[in-house]
Amino acid sequence: MTFVINGDFDGRSVRDWLYRNGVSRALIARLKRLDDGICVNSSRVTVRYILHTGDRLSLALDDRSDDVNENLLPCELPLDIIYENDDFVALNKPAGIATHPSQGHFCDTLANGLAAHYQKLGIPFVFRAINRLDRETSGIVLCAKNQYAASRLSDELCAGRIKKTYIALLNGAPEPPSGNISVYIRRREKTVILREVSSAEAEGAKLALTEYETLASTADVAFSNAHKGAVCTDGAHTGAMCTDGTLTGAMCTDNAHTGAMCTDVTHTDDIRTSNICRAAVVRAEPLTGRTHQLRVSFAHIGTPIVGDGLYGSAETAPTAFDQLASRHMLHASSLEFSHGGTHYILRAGLPGDMAELCRLVAPDGLTLDRAISVETYIEPKP
Repeated sequence: MTFVINGDFDGRSVRDWLYRNGVSRALIARLKRLDDGICVNSSRVTVRYILHTGDRLSLALDDRSDDVNENLLPCELPLDIIYENDDFVALNKPAGIATHPSQGHFCDTLANGLAAHYQKLGIPFVFRAINRLDRETSGIVLCAKNQYAASRLSDELCAGRIKKTYIALLNGAPEPPSGNISVYIRRREKTVILREVSSAEAEGAKLALTEYETLASTADVAFSNAHKGAVCTDGAHTGAMCTDGTLTGAMCTDNAHTGAMCTDVTHTDDIRTSNICRAAVVRAEPLTGRTHQLRVSFAHIGTPIVGDGLYGSAETAPTAFDQLASRHMLHASSLEFSHGGTHYILRAGLPGDMAELCRLVAPDGLTLDRAISVETYIEPKP
């Protein structure tokens, strides 16, 4: 990678430039060991070399074959690459795929798929995920393609300068519709995975801050366990979301009964009403990066994420929305950050399973916001 020296560093050393531009001591040591690690105007130099305006400083930042982790097995998986340049690659991770290998998942993760992708291209690859998502959370994962980019992007993340936006489908509707959730979270005793809300003074407690905005919410909706799946279109039961399999897809349109619950005996088997069948689509921005932050925070205010078996009701007392969900309904829809003088906005539209459930909350279509669009695109800004 080559950098043109500007007047700010005229008469200053290469070492000064490296430190000022966030190159770590470990990476500097690596560059010094390489024959082409640090060059100015195509000639190898030491870090004591004095730079001048217009000099071309070249750093050997690309990974090499001896950098590759032999324990990461290349395994071909379908990859949805949103955007890629010399420094990073952004992918839209589907639900059901882990970000990196762990016990029981050695060859079916995003890391394995990327390793196979770059092996096929003949490019040495080291997996460096800047953000991570739970296995059942879908959405954008950003991976650095060299050690320098990893250091800069990780610093941006730690400083809170990478804006992460999620879309979540909640059981119930948060009050107020837009606001902040401020709680302390710690790891639950005797577990590795589970987190819980705690006091600020509790051992291991860390502050978790979340901003959220309700994009759409339902009135109370009635579902029938006997007839899961479709929206009721019987004029006598307009507005009730009973689920007769023969009545698929269309919303009721009889204004005389809009909002009414189903009372026909054919649709009264275990009808679920009240807040347990209310739902909301929210946009959430975690301002801190705690494990399971959004899942714990929304459960704490009484509106757990639909389908969440750890912190919600999906396993113990599933709502009708829980029963229709195959996973927790959380999607990392957007990342916004600056890198290398360019401002990036990366977006990934909702996957089909989540879009389908969100349409029950917003039946007129997902026109709530671009973050709920079924498109995937990037908006670079100079």
